[in-house]
This record gives sequence, structure tokens and C-alpha cells, in this order.
Amino acid sequence: MSVTFRRVSEKDLKKLNEIVNDSEVCRYLSLIPPVSMSSTKKAFERFRKAGDLWYCIMVDGAVAGAVLLKTTPKGLKNSHVASVGIDIDKPYWGKGVGGQALEFIIKKAGEKGVKRLEIEYMEGNTRAEKLYTRIGFIHEGRRKKAIKAGSKYYDSITMYMWLR
Repeated sequence: MSVTFRRVSEKDLKKLNEIVNDSEVCRYLSLIPPVSMSSTKKAFERFRKAGDLWYCIMVDGAVAGAVLLKTTPKGLKNSHVASVGIDIDKPYWGKGVGGQALEFIIKKAGEKGVKRLEIEYMEGNTRAEKLYTRIGFIHEGRRKKAIKAGSKYYDSITMYMWLR
């Protein structure tokens, strides 16, 4: 299995939209399905305009998900901080793809001069917690009932990594 990365292009948006609209994939994402194609296109433009790095995760040439480095604009006291977002299609779960994607985006963050990298996950997402911990993220805090999924409220857990 060959995992590679390339910048998201407009031709990838349909597949990425399908991935985030899968009920199991979106269960722990902040997006509320159904996510329209126009919303996906707006996100693409917003990320591009802001200079954020959005990459397709490619497995054997097929789009298997995406990883995002959302940066803070220069000129702010927290411009050394960036956040990470990741989504992976179900057939690639448990195959090491997420770990490779995080290692890739951590390297990109360092190249951009990021010093503090943040990632959040929804309580109950033990797979994400194990992965982030294994990669080197450190638990930092919990925002009580910050996420509403259906009629229930869940905590949002924040982890960070200091890049040298």
C-alpha cells in the first residue's frame, strides 16, 4: 500500500464531499451532514485564500481522505499556532494511513514555521485519541458539552504538540 499526498484540487471535491457525508466518517467530524457540494467548494476557496494547506491523502492513487493545516495569519501574537483536521474514508481505517497523514502534516507545519500544533476530537473517539497520543500529541483540555450531535452533547478534547 502506497500512501502519498498532494494538494486538494477542484477535481477532488466531489470525492472528498462523499467521504465526509458517510455516516460513520462524519460521526466524529464537526460537520453536520448532509454537507452540500457548495459548502465543500466554499471551504476549498476559504482554505486557499487563507493560505491553509489542504492535502488529499492518496492510497495507491485513489483519494482516501484529506488532511488540513489551518494556520493563523501572520502579524498576530499566536501566528505560531496552527490546527490540524483529518478525515479518512472507511476502507482505509486501521491501516496506518492516519498516522502517515499526521506525520506528513507535522512536517509541513514545521516547514511553515509553526511551533504549536493543535488537534481536537470528540469524546468517545478513542481511535483518534490513541493515534494522536502515539504520534506525540499531549492532552491539554476539555470543553464540556461543546459539541452537539443529534440531541446529545459531547465534550471536545484538545491536544497539542510543540514543534522544535
